[in-house]
Amino acid sequence: MGVAGAALVFLTTAPAGYVLQLGTLLTVAFGWPLWFGATLGTLFSVMYLFRGGLRSVVITERVQFVLMFGGFAVILPYLAAHHGGLDFLRANTPASHWVWHGGNSPQYVLAWYFLAMNTLVEPAFYQRCYAARSPGVARTGILLSILCWMVFDFMTTTVGLYARAALPGLPDPVQAYPALAAAELPPVALGLFTLGMLATVMSTVDSYAFVAAIALGRDLWWRLRGGDEERVVPRATRMGLLVTAVVSIAVALLWRSVIDVWHDFGSIVTPALLAPVLTSFTPERRMRTRLAALALGGSAAVGALWLYSGRLLALPDGQRYLLGWEPIFPALGFALAVFVVDRVTRR
Repeated sequence: MGVAGAALVFLTTAPAGYVLQLGTLLTVAFGWPLWFGATLGTLFSVMYLFRGGLRSVVITERVQFVLMFGGFAVILPYLAAHHGGLDFLRANTPASHWVWHGGNSPQYVLAWYFLAMNTLVEPAFYQRCYAARSPGVARTGILLSILCWMVFDFMTTTVGLYARAALPGLPDPVQAYPALAAAELPPVALGLFTLGMLATVMSTVDSYAFVAAIALGRDLWWRLRGGDEERVVPRATRMGLLVTAVVSIAVALLWRSVIDVWHDFGSIVTPALLAPVLTSFTPERRMRTRLAALALGGSAAVGALWLYSGRLLALPDGQRYLLGWEPIFPALGFALAVFVVDRVTRR
């Protein structure tokens, strides 16, 4: 079960979506091919991890935190002064941008709320909490992080609305931020905003790549091969970094959509890990090992099959998924059913 869980953790933490964003930024900035920008940006984001590990992630993210907030704080006043505020945005963006569902079905919106629960099963969250000096420090850090992300998401969403309003014919949505900045900002401000965007993406690439490398190096390689942990794990983790970089670049170039990467991998991994992880917090609700393994493996299989059910079954009328259900819901249903069986048979 631990090996299967580590494999799923690797899939959910390999930063393919962020590698795609990083490659796109470098492509727009320097005119490079996407594959070259993604490869160079990924290697630059992970090379300092080979020596510094988690400590280097913490040190670099202090600088990246300032740059990512500062970059978007630079562009917002320019956009508001040039175009106006809320009235301009409402007049020049589709009406669907101003309703709660964004023109999507309630099921699709609900699916993304469940996909967001990936935070509760990814090791990066627990890694940061356990690295805190005390539970109080961890609790305060979580609350401050929520506040910071609320502010940052407000800024990024607002800039995204300006991009939709000012550049309505943009062919590739991934290029919205860099294209808007190039069209609106003077040279110095453009440089600061570009640094902010790079810092935003790189801060995620390095931290997720490090977690994915640990999943490969320690939780997979060392668990299967054994040996002296102090000697084997650091070397295996460094090799895991290389594998993570290659896999992330390959997925980014194959999918070519950040939303699809998050949706597809999240629909498989999140429901598989959610039940075993959340039920493990209290001994009386912890699932027995065999049933937890069944929930983990079966839920991932159901999610994967449902995700590709449209292609496998040649569904009519452009129906993407079997019964029109988002893949995460059948996968969650399977995991929940296994949990209920565990509770009933235990009693």
